[in-house]
Amino acid sequence: MWVRHYRRDWLGSDLVAGAVAACVVVPQAIAYASLAGLPVQVGLYAALVPMLVYAFLGSSRPLSVSVTSTIAIITATAVAGSDDKAATAALLAILAGGLLLIAGIVRLGFLADLISLPILSGYKTGIGLVILSSQLGKVFGVPVDGNGFFENMADLLRGLDDINDAALALGAGTIALLLVLPRILPGVPAPLVAVAAGIAVVAAFNSDLDVIGKVRSGLPSPEVRASTAGATSSRLRSASR
Repeated sequence: MWVRHYRRDWLGSDLVAGAVAACVVVPQAIAYASLAGLPVQVGLYAALVPMLVYAFLGSSRPLSVSVTSTIAIITATAVAGSDDKAATAALLAILAGGLLLIAGIVRLGFLADLISLPILSGYKTGIGLVILSSQLGKVFGVPVDGNGFFENMADLLRGLDDINDAALALGAGTIALLLVLPRILPGVPAPLVAVAAGIAVVAAFNSDLDVIGKVRSGLPSPEVRASTAGATSSRLRSASR
């Protein structure tokens, strides 16, 4: 196991890397949960649990362990119209994980190579545009609730007269910090500084910014219940204190 070969002098760098990764993953998980139409705490569950499992299984450079934009978009499509989106998303995760486990056992990974590069590139580009357009509303402080890139951009253009100056300054400042700081101070973790600065600004100008607010605390409580049709369904309920 990798723990046996761990060197003590790696600890400092690993702690900094973990803090930087957390500063990137936590807001990303919250944004992807909103994109999927789920409560923000569900994104935190999806980001934390795989990290803990991954830490014990080993390491892989090309493997994406946390939440991804692709999963968020697919989940949003799957849970659309559901009365209990969190339960539907939990069931989807269980089924997808089971299928991936089976595919790994019977060595079906080669099927991914049959998908052509143009299709993958187009799919990734489309997802990027949808996510970009959906988050622009938060940067400008205007409501963007469209279904797709063009509807999101239309909502943004309609709301340009109501731009929140504080939100725009915070968004532009954060982007500038992420781009400029690595060039000026390469040894300083820019994401960590950007998150700390963002928290300070929000605390100082909370009345002028639309924030998520208090996130439900506690861990999810799984349960199995009978539906009205007599079938059973799983439900993932967020525990609260």
